[in-house]
Amino acid sequence: MRSIKILIIDTDETARGRLSELVGRLSPGAEIVTLAGADRFQTSVAGTVWDIAFLVTEIEEHSGIALALEIKKHSPRCNFIFVTSFPQHSLEAYRARPSGFVLKPFTEDDIRHELDDLRYPVDGAQEVQRSLRVVTFGSFAVYAGDAPLKFSRT
Repeated sequence: MRSIKILIIDTDETARGRLSELVGRLSPGAEIVTLAGADRFQTSVAGTVWDIAFLVTEIEEHSGIALALEIKKHSPRCNFIFVTSFPQHSLEAYRARPSGFVLKPFTEDDIRHELDDLRYPVDGAQEVQRSLRVVTFGSFAVYAGDAPLKFSRT
């Protein structure tokens, strides 16, 4: 069992601190990483599997939306929640298939609403998504991921 991993990237120190404090209160036990910019993401936590990522749409000279697509390569079920002062970025952000979109200044209710309505629900106990495969030709076998399931009766 692993803890929920939440990434927060915002260049505004005040907003980043407030968001980190709210998310920590609303998601006790979660592992929260806060970064001031995309360059720090590339050098410190790129390749990590994230459950939730709060990203601003504009991060220095980078696009938070492009960063979301980069994160999606390692975390295909990551819930992206874009946080911005620019409502005109919502259409572009939508193309990244986010879980949510929050306008600054945000409230605790705004953040709670987004965490309660995630695109991919996170319970803290989820590991790698496993698939169920059933083989019915020749012999009968059921696999959870790569491991065969054992049945007490045939």
